[in-house]
Amino acid sequence: MAPNALLGPVYPNPFDNHVSIEVNLTEDMILMVTDISGRKVYTEQIKANESIVNINTKSWDSGIYLYQLKGDNPSAIKKIIKY
Repeated sequence: MAPNALLGPVYPNPFDNHVSIEVNLTEDMILMVTDISGRKVYTEQIKANESIVNINTKSWDSGIYLYQLKGDNPSAIKKIIKY
């Protein structure tokens, strides 16, 4: 599977207190979100049968965040914005 095919749409983007990320997995992977400086702000083990990951972002600062699925075949890195 191509790296970009693992990650579907993100909504809302920009977001405030929560964000939902659609995923298309054939294996368990780890979702990792970092702030723009590279500091990890969120990690979660995602099961192959899950299709949407809902994240509570209330405690996050406003700014740009990068997210990626990590596993045997890592996904592309994508950007989300908190206002």
